[in-house]
Amino acid sequence: MSTSDTPAARTESHRFVAYVSPERRILWTESTGAGLPPPVDFTDPDAPSTPQVETVRNLVDAAFSTRVPQCGSISFGENGDRQTYSLKAFPDFSPNGQLKGVIQVVEGRGNASRTTIISARNREIHSVLDLTLCGIILYDPVAGRIQNVNRRVAQQTGYSLKELEGMGGETLFGEKGTRLLRSIYQRMTTAGDGMIWGQMLEVRSRSGVAERYFSSLRIIAAAPEADAPPVMLVSLDAAELDAITGSVRDGPNPRFVLEAMQDGLWEYDAINRTMHYSETYGQIFGPDGVPGGPGKPVDEWLDEVYPGESQNILHNWRQLLKVGVRYRMNYRIRDRNGAWRWIITTIHAILNDSHGRPARVLGFHMDISDAMQAEARLIDTEERFRTVFDNAGMGIAVSDTEGRLEQVNPALAIMLGRDQAELRGMWLSRFAHEDYRQEMRDSPYRLLRGGRRESMPERLFIRPDGREVWITLTATLSRHISDGARYVIVMAEDVTASRANRVKLQYEATHDVMTGAWNRWVLLERLDQHIHLAVRHRQPMTFCMCDLDNFKLVNNTYGHQAGDGVLSRFVEILSEAVRETDIVGRYGGEEFGIVFPATDKNGALHSLTRAADMLRQEQFSTGDGRRFTVTATFGIAGVSDGSDLRSVVASADEALYAGKQAGRDRVVLANDEYAWF
Repeated sequence: MSTSDTPAARTESHRFVAYVSPERRILWTESTGAGLPPPVDFTDPDAPSTPQVETVRNLVDAAFSTRVPQCGSISFGENGDRQTYSLKAFPDFSPNGQLKGVIQVVEGRGNASRTTIISARNREIHSVLDLTLCGIILYDPVAGRIQNVNRRVAQQTGYSLKELEGMGGETLFGEKGTRLLRSIYQRMTTAGDGMIWGQMLEVRSRSGVAERYFSSLRIIAAAPEADAPPVMLVSLDAAELDAITGSVRDGPNPRFVLEAMQDGLWEYDAINRTMHYSETYGQIFGPDGVPGGPGKPVDEWLDEVYPGESQNILHNWRQLLKVGVRYRMNYRIRDRNGAWRWIITTIHAILNDSHGRPARVLGFHMDISDAMQAEARLIDTEERFRTVFDNAGMGIAVSDTEGRLEQVNPALAIMLGRDQAELRGMWLSRFAHEDYRQEMRDSPYRLLRGGRRESMPERLFIRPDGREVWITLTATLSRHISDGARYVIVMAEDVTASRANRVKLQYEATHDVMTGAWNRWVLLERLDQHIHLAVRHRQPMTFCMCDLDNFKLVNNTYGHQAGDGVLSRFVEILSEAVRETDIVGRYGGEEFGIVFPATDKNGALHSLTRAADMLRQEQFSTGDGRRFTVTATFGIAGVSDGSDLRSVVASADEALYAGKQAGRDRVVLANDEYAWF
């Protein structure tokens, strides 16, 4: 045994695993050993920036942006006692192809033996790969052997994990499949640009059944040694391409991109020899190929290409499929009006069927016909933008990626009650209510790390005069064409009036507008809810029906305006006498209901007796100086095991009727023998 293999010579192993969400938040962590620094909080703008932190941040960002596993290393410790740790970031996809997060792994082995390193590495790869929902295989196409798999592959094939590790590729993929993977591996390593290859793979289960999967292939560095060759990461995601339509059954269909993108995106369906393209592309070249259309036959599409240039396109396509590298080319094509347009095209991706034959090619085009007039058009565009910017009714601002305002249009300045010059160089978040200030301050960072557009509906701003303004914001990350520098465009819409109208409508839908009490619908809904809670949990609950005595006489004698005043004041008295948690609603006319949650009859009796006393002492007056008093009668019903909404309301109404019959102006408890108070 060598000195390095003795137990005394080995240092403790360290490993740290973190799951990072697309918003760059750490959802959970797991660690073994000691000596590693705490996890990097990507969302904290005040977090200390060190070379190690930036390395981790950049690697995770790269995994999110490229959707490809990333590898690197970082060092910690003093110069005389530094240790290097391997750093990996694995994108985690859901079965429908959506990027759910990134699994970040930091590990160090000290001077442990090679056998220990490889054994521990295999265990750790399992712990990471098992977090994904699709089947994951680390495959060495050169040696023709499987290095590692996750448990999902074992479920898909019927083999055990031990059987799969080290298994020859022909057992799982067959002879043709291993040759195909070796060929793709050579193309991708030659290309050297980190491209993702879409491929249909035939996988044989333990029982000999061949199942075909839509797979994405990536090249990653997954060996412990720095100079070891990379391996291929194979994901088994979904079922095969449909032989008739060319679509992916029950799995990620690249055609959804055409529907989502509003730029010049196109797709060549090699199975049906048709072209499909986005709506924007269809506006230029006709509707046949837009999403939902039949597709434009490729021969017809090539007929519209400028004579001689269609052969150049076909040559580049053949080179693409042969070598497996991306390319960019210019060509001219006739639009639907018969005019020639210059187009620049870039290949975006290739998808292949299980035989290695190209099934789809995705590309992106840009119309560059007006390149010779670029300067004049740029001036015209700038003038039009300035006209829209200065005269738009919606607030518009341009800020840098730290949130400082560079340009503000007059509409936004008026909206905030400030001068345009005052706003330049300031943060828009400074003028927001403190409840929304931090969220707005972090918006540029979220855009830089997670997306291109962010909406913030109804955020409160305070004007210098104290007026509250509710504004809906949309922030979009963009780039300068000249130097690629990023900036943020903010669109602001004043929704104060519409919000007030919505709040008013919501209030009127749930309240009695005249008295401010809950309306009958809400009252009965809340009563029904609390009856069910009381019966289920065997808790006390009480309901009261109350009615103003001789109220028709008040209206006839003193007028309806005086009667309306009595109703409103009665609701105020009830609200003062009961608790905030009790529910006061207008049942109809001069009749009201009160729900007493978690309250027995004695508790309700105490509150309602107080309300009756307050009402007796209240002096009402009319516009001509006449004064009068009113009284009310209250009927109280409790809840028992067999109670429901109908029975409780009926019981309270019977008690109220009994009080009216006995002379009014009293509180009545509903039971076998009515009790009067």
